Amino acid sequence: MLWNLFSKHPRVGDVLLAGAAMLLSLGEAKGHAPFGTVIAIAFLASLPLLARRRYPVPVLGLVLAVTVVAEFILHRTIQLPAALAIYSVAALRDRDTSLRACGLAVIVLFLPFPRFAEWIPPIPAVAAWVLGDTLRVRRAQLRAEREESARRAATEEQVRIAREPPATAGENCVAGEVMGIGYLGDLSIYQVRLDNGYVMKAAAANMTRLIERPIGWNDRVWLTWAPEAGVVLTR
Repeated sequence: MLWNLFSKHPRVGDVLLAGAAMLLSLGEAKGHAPFGTVIAIAFLASLPLLARRRYPVPVLGLVLAVTVVAEFILHRTIQLPAALAIYSVAALRDRDTSLRACGLAVIVLFLPFPRFAEWIPPIPAVAAWVLGDTLRVRRAQLRAEREESARRAATEEQVRIAREPPATAGENCVAGEVMGIGYLGDLSIYQVRLDNGYVMKAAAANMTRLIERPIGWNDRVWLTWAPEAGVVLTR
C-alpha cells in the first residue's frame, strides 16, 4: 500500500524520506556538538534530498559537501543522507555516471579526518549504490519488456488472417496452420506455424464469427500484411 502511494505521489515519498533522514541524522550527531549545530547539520544534509529525482548528481554534491563540513565539526560521519543521495544517483543515472560520481563520494567518505572520535567505513554508501544500480537495471528490463510487448501487439494487429488465399499473393503473404488461439474478449490472437517452420501471430476481431465460419485449431490459413508493417517471426 505504501509503495503504491509513493509511486503515485513521489513528492510525498521524497518529503517523508528527507524527514526520516533528518531525524536519524539528529540521532547520529546528538552529543557531538551543541544541539543547535546538530539541528542545522541534519537539516542542511537532508534538505537537498527533496530534489533528488530531478537533480540527483548536484544533490549528491551538496549532501557530500555538508557531510564533509559536518565531519570537521562532529568528528564523525553522518552516513544516511549521503547514502540516500548515492542511491538516487545509482537508480536514476546511467552506470558510468553513477560510478564516477558515487565512487568519488565513497572515497571522500572513506577518508578519516583528523581528531575523528569514531570512524565508520562507508558500508551504507556502498550498499546504497548496489541497491540503486540493481533497481535501475530491473526498471530498464521491465521497460524493455513492456516496449517489446507493445511492439508485438501492434505487429499482431497489422497481420490479417483468412481461411482463403488472397486474390493477389505477393511477398507479404504466407500460409500456415493454426496451432494456438487466445480469446481476449472481442479479439482473438492466432498463433500460426508457417510452412517454413516459423511462427507468426495475427489478431482478428471476434465479430467476424457472426458472418463466417470461425477459424479454428489446425485450420489452413493465409496471413497477409502491408509492406511497411514489421513482422515478428519465432521458431
